[in-house]
Amino acid sequence: MKFKLAKQTLNSKPKEVTIEEVIKILEEKKVIFLDHSNSSEDITKLVEKLNKFKVYVNTVKYGLVEDEFIYEVHIL
Repeated sequence: MKFKLAKQTLNSKPKEVTIEEVIKILEEKKVIFLDHSNSSEDITKLVEKLNKFKVYVNTVKYGLVEDEFIYEVHIL
């Protein structure tokens, strides 16, 4: 399963990572931002994979258009 990380600039393309890489980033940094092009089903599968942690998923809107948001995933 592939996930797209949130873009760092408006003109850049989202970087694709595997679920193992997402878990590794979360274990190191405790937070990750994912692009809005990831489906909510994929986010749910990620949360299920992280069942040993307490996981919080937020939708962060950064513009007025409906598709201008990113997923913020935290673990404790």
